[in-house]
Amino acid sequence: MLKNRQNTTRVEWSAGCFSWQLIDDKKVSIKMEEIYPGGRSDTHFHTKSIQFFFILEGEASFSLEDTQFDLKKHDGLEIPLNKKHQIINSGENNLIFLLISFPPVQEDDIRV
Repeated sequence: MLKNRQNTTRVEWSAGCFSWQLIDDKKVSIKMEEIYPGGRSDTHFHTKSIQFFFILEGEASFSLEDTQFDLKKHDGLEIPLNKKHQIINSGENNLIFLLISFPPVQEDDIRV
């Protein structure tokens, strides 16, 4: 089935941060997400889901525990279980990325 922004529901998960669910089953979740300049996620971790972020457009500053990563177009970063992380749009344009979670994030999204 064809999936894109036009045929999936947009969810605003934080101010200026949006998500489109592309695949959602028991084993994996794939979302396209967009963060406006200056936007960010809360610092959080997952007890059951491993995640992979893949940058499609823009620039991101990413903290993973005590390490800082600067990601640009076509960079990716894996987030292991129980590791605190936060993504920030550090560029002047919208940040667009794929977020792959396996298994899908449920009640294990723990904010710190």
